[in-house]
Amino acid sequence: MRLISLLAFSLLITGCTMMQSKPSFDFKQVTSATWQLESINDKPAMEPTRSRLVFDAGTGRLSGRSCNSFFGSYDREKTGADQESGMLTIKIGGTTRMACKSNLMQEEQKLFTQLEHTRRFEIRGNKLYLFGNDGEVLIYSKKK
Repeated sequence: MRLISLLAFSLLITGCTMMQSKPSFDFKQVTSATWQLESINDKPAMEPTRSRLVFDAGTGRLSGRSCNSFFGSYDREKTGADQESGMLTIKIGGTTRMACKSNLMQEEQKLFTQLEHTRRFEIRGNKLYLFGNDGEVLIYSKKK
């Protein structure tokens, strides 16, 4: 009897965990938060508290900060009249040009390149995933 109870409990926990990890494509969640860079291709960000990304729903513009401040635009595609999709493209328009530590500037160049390679997004809990065509992934967490 204990074994059956333990198995039932395990299945319940597994089911709840699987439901929580289902990605969302609700772009309102993206535009209603400030995002902090967590990792670039599974490599932790060097200075995560410094890095920011904000999407403006009204203008289609984005702004952010890494070593330098930057701005740009984003474009969304929808499939069907009201259906959300995870499609997203980003274009960096300009940056400031402050000198930073060399390793931080290298990370920033990777960040800018991958932002421009972004083709889709997913929200999972408090995290924003930006995926490129070649398996590249930027992970941001919602700033508290």
